[in-house]
Amino acid sequence: MSRKLSIAMDFDDTYTAMPEIWDAFIEACKSAGHKVTIVTARSEVLSMPSYNHDIRTVCDRHGISVVYTEGEQKAERFKADIWIDDFPGNIPKRSVIEYLAGTFD
Repeated sequence: MSRKLSIAMDFDDTYTAMPEIWDAFIEACKSAGHKVTIVTARSEVLSMPSYNHDIRTVCDRHGISVVYTEGEQKAERFKADIWIDDFPGNIPKRSVIEYLAGTFD
């Protein structure tokens, strides 16, 4: 069997765009031994019980974790083999963005 992968999936406008398809994808990945984690730019607000209820419901249903990046670049907070995100600009580490910005000056 191939190596086990860490798969990071965005929630807003990625998972929420096609929840039925992503539900099946998550379960297929888990069945194959891979780890799927929701990685979102949202903040984790513990003082408001209903905030992030949608994400927690999905994670609980599938038995997966969520990482809240608080608006920071996602790769700064989580390491994944595969990223699934509708806005890939949120993923790279800041140092990579700064490097690339310098190469195009």
